[in-house]
Amino acid sequence: MPKIPVFLVAAMFAAFARADPPVGQPKKPAFTIAKDTTFLTAPLDADGDVDYPKAINERLRQGVTPENNASVLYSRAIGPKLDGKKRISPEYSKWLQVPELPEEGDYFVELGEFMRKRYDGEEPRDYGDLEDAQSECLASAWTAKERPYLAAWLKANDKCLSLIVEGSKRSHYYLPIVWVKSKDDGSLVFGLVPHAYPCRLIARALTIRAMGNLGEGRPRESWDDLLAVHRFSRNIGNGASLTEFLVGLGTEGVARSAAITFLEKSQLTSQQLKMRLHDLRQIPSQRSLADRFDFVERVVHLQAIVDAQRAGLFSLEFADKLSARMRGKGIAAIPDVIDLAKNPPQAPKPIDCDWDVVLRNANRWFDRLVACLREKEHGHRNRALDQFEKDRKKLEERQELWPTFEAIRAIPDKQTRSQVFADRVVMLLMPPMRTLLNAADRNEQGERNTQIAFALAMYKIDQGRYPAKLDALVPKYLAQVSGDLFSGKELIYRPTDDGYLLYSVGVNGQDDGGRTFGDEPIGGDDLPIRMPRIKKKTN
Repeated sequence: MPKIPVFLVAAMFAAFARADPPVGQPKKPAFTIAKDTTFLTAPLDADGDVDYPKAINERLRQGVTPENNASVLYSRAIGPKLDGKKRISPEYSKWLQVPELPEEGDYFVELGEFMRKRYDGEEPRDYGDLEDAQSECLASAWTAKERPYLAAWLKANDKCLSLIVEGSKRSHYYLPIVWVKSKDDGSLVFGLVPHAYPCRLIARALTIRAMGNLGEGRPRESWDDLLAVHRFSRNIGNGASLTEFLVGLGTEGVARSAAITFLEKSQLTSQQLKMRLHDLRQIPSQRSLADRFDFVERVVHLQAIVDAQRAGLFSLEFADKLSARMRGKGIAAIPDVIDLAKNPPQAPKPIDCDWDVVLRNANRWFDRLVACLREKEHGHRNRALDQFEKDRKKLEERQELWPTFEAIRAIPDKQTRSQVFADRVVMLLMPPMRTLLNAADRNEQGERNTQIAFALAMYKIDQGRYPAKLDALVPKYLAQVSGDLFSGKELIYRPTDDGYLLYSVGVNGQDDGGRTFGDEPIGGDDLPIRMPRIKKKTN
């Protein structure tokens, strides 16, 4: 059963830390502004604190203009509202250097909303199960005759999808980070990335349109859409926040799956496929997790600590209580999460500690984490990260002596109290690195496998059959055949009478025979490509 990362759910309520300080609370910072504490020493805000949002945005927007920024067109496609209701902060437009978007416009409309408006609440005969229909058409060629309501929906979104395609060709992607400054303004996650959810929906829509073009015999238009999804996903994934990173990986995986269908159904020549493979290789690479954690994630972490000192322990107290309720439950903890969200901690008591100790401790952990992530050799990096996680686990074991914030407040020695609290903050705010790294590695391996699949298709067209071994692809079709990131060995390749099975063993390091998530029997973790494709049944 999947586990919900505490850091991600807690972040949704971290805006509590931005509430105005209680009347009478001193404004003087209780920490030293220095490289080893606050990491940044400028710019400063009106209260004398480091203005982290401004520092991040100034760095991220270097070289960015309204004319070269893909995010400007993406925002015009999505519109100014969250979930069709609440407007995003006007700060976004200021940082993007563009006028605020009007309330109404030709913005993206998700399928369910489109169907409700078109049929005035009545379910037509061809309505079907929308989620199943979308899932099927994400990886299978289809026609307007087969799915007329999908064709109508895409036509209604044509203008916004054209903006996405155009924006994906731009050289830069910058979406500002805007902190929510009041606990009534919404969650920090949406303050950071207001368009994360719409981006996922739009990538799916564009992929569905690509598969529709393929079904209608328009391979060029199909590939243009698929390539746009790849670029769009990489843009989003290279954004500043972890939310963008995860959304980008997910949508890129959808595009890769559709690309394999394109290989099977497009009937292009070997030279045409070579050009398509060249297109894929021209997409800018994924920004490394090391770079991400060395600056933005470190700064976001430190911002949470500074906010906790200045405005109270709302978010940290919430995260601590949430962690206790979720421990060992995974998604079964959702009712507890909802209950806690409705009844968050109210003005928790401060913890008398040395905040310099808390900040230095956070920086030390980030320094060590970044060093692990910068290990170039996959095996060395994994071993370093394993040790990192083991040491962090020891923090949790020691923290069992102080199960609540109240217990920490009661520690008589201030030095001990400060270090215990500092370690608790690291536990609560540092995300599960193994999960994130595995996601990044699966994405990289999926990209490698897809490029090999294109080379296999070219070989098949030229030779009339698939090769007996992958080595036959070198050097005409590939300069080299990439190996398996997870096993450190060659990829597993099994040609058949009419196709092949190509796969990596996946995160678990075990050969599951090419079985992956959703396959039967369940339990597989491999990253397979099958040709011809097996059409999966929808529930």
